[in-house]
Amino acid sequence: MLEKTAIIVVTYRRNALLGKLFASLLDQKRTPGWIIVVDNGGEARPLVDALRTKLGSAVRYLHPDQNLGGAGGFALGVETAMTLGAEWLWFMDDDVMLLPGALAKAEKWAARHRVFIGRRQNRDGSEFFYQPRFNTFLAIPVPDFSFSFDRADTFLTDVISFEGCMMHRSIIEKIGLPDARFFLSWDDIIYGWLAAQHEPVAIVSDYFLRRTQDVPTIRFRGRHVAKPGHLYIYHFFRNRRLVRSYFRDHNAYNPLGFRLGTLLLVAKELYRGAAAGEFLAVSQLIFRGMTARNKPHEVTT
Repeated sequence: MLEKTAIIVVTYRRNALLGKLFASLLDQKRTPGWIIVVDNGGEARPLVDALRTKLGSAVRYLHPDQNLGGAGGFALGVETAMTLGAEWLWFMDDDVMLLPGALAKAEKWAARHRVFIGRRQNRDGSEFFYQPRFNTFLAIPVPDFSFSFDRADTFLTDVISFEGCMMHRSIIEKIGLPDARFFLSWDDIIYGWLAAQHEPVAIVSDYFLRRTQDVPTIRFRGRHVAKPGHLYIYHFFRNRRLVRSYFRDHNAYNPLGFRLGTLLLVAKELYRGAAAGEFLAVSQLIFRGMTARNKPHEVTT
């Protein structure tokens, strides 16, 4: 299986993090058939060349002439992997590293599932909680706190993350490439939802990856709250329009539920904005995103 697996890495000016990922890849006892690096920032070439001295022609480097974002980067990477003949595609951001034995564990689970993602650790080695399910009425993913890996080795869902998801080419042949129009945010969520129309998404009990940077947090009213990223917030709300179109196309759109879901998301981001002392800035970003009329591939900071 591994000889027909392509790892797809999308990176943007984060060579220090990318270097950790490459080092963890070289530490594996076995290697995949291809490592496809999509370099949106144009700064990763030296690291890729160094990796190629160890792994040879398995390493493929793609530097698009513009920043495609995570969504466009993965679309380009998937297209390349499919052309190369990959049977399995492993999506990977540049801010993770492979844990020892991750490739062997992935091979084990590939015998059971065609879309799956291993568990992840935070940078300090603690569990990164990731157990979402789509609430179709609200059109938002909602965490499931009732499930425990102490009772089962697989959590079935309809959401993926491009931070470690593995997908068989037969699924991609049915759902197509990731939608580059998203640029940033919702791209992997919707891609997983599309995949789940054909095959349940499995989050498996084995740990595959460790995140190599912490998510900035702020203490607010006794709680640690993730600090909002401005570019992410803008695209998150701009892309709700794309989410709506997907739900309409698949006869899953409920106008009332969708509006309620959007209101819940607005409330969540305003709460995080207040925690960061950026309530006004976040409010403006949400408004700009929801009223944006720019072309989908354009970037607004």
